[in-house]
Amino acid sequence: MRSHRLISTLTLALLLGGLGLIGCSQGQHQESPPDPVRAFRIFRLPTVKPSLATTRELRKPVKAYKPKGPLTRIHRVLTSAGPSWTFLVGDFMCLVSSRGAACAPPREAATIGLLIGSFTPPDAHHPLARDFVVQGLVPDSVHKVVVVIGRGYRTTLQVHNNVFTVTAQAPVHVQQLLTAR
Repeated sequence: MRSHRLISTLTLALLLGGLGLIGCSQGQHQESPPDPVRAFRIFRLPTVKPSLATTRELRKPVKAYKPKGPLTRIHRVLTSAGPSWTFLVGDFMCLVSSRGAACAPPREAATIGLLIGSFTPPDAHHPLARDFVVQGLVPDSVHKVVVVIGRGYRTTLQVHNNVFTVTAQAPVHVQQLLTAR
């Protein structure tokens, strides 16, 4: 049941920061692209014009970010977990699905990406959490994502148009983002 579904939305900053995969040592300077949105191929593709009702629905899960302005560069992405949407709104880049939403300033997203994680918690009929889904929006430089499912099943996912999705009946841990060489 959706009402019992626990949604956990994170940005990759938290995950990657914990893995020690991001950051600069003192004295290093990492330049970001002049237009961070250009770091995402999906935002350079032709966009879709959703209905007014769909636009209203897309705004609901991102209200916590207090975005200002219209939704732009809207894309619908079909994934194994159902449709997801990517778009820009005000000062934010967003990834939205039926299971949650994540938004960040484009400069931040171009550096570390966005991540949505969700699962169904245990209940009277199911003693363990289940229906784990992790979806991410990553910059062009990331072409594969390594995840660990459950207690050690490691697999590599392909990234398509900057989006990846994994579904499992056990917890999913994003272990590594693989960049093109």
